[in-house]
Amino acid sequence: MKISSVQNIFKLAGGSIHVASLLNVHQCTVLSWTRVGIPIKHWKKLIATYDLAATDLFNVSEKARANEE
Repeated sequence: MKISSVQNIFKLAGGSIHVASLLNVHQCTVLSWTRVGIPIKHWKKLIATYDLAATDLFNVSEKARANEE
């Protein structure tokens, strides 16, 4: 799957609730990432769990912050 948005990461994970559970944060927090990007402190676990590239996380976070998602 091509990762071009935070929503793509949610789909890969089976939904935002699964990402929230993995990272032990509230689902509302995870949903806010579509506007503010994914905090760097969560990248390591997302990379390890979903075999993502750091460049993908950077790019989707930049896109979200620029309100292009």
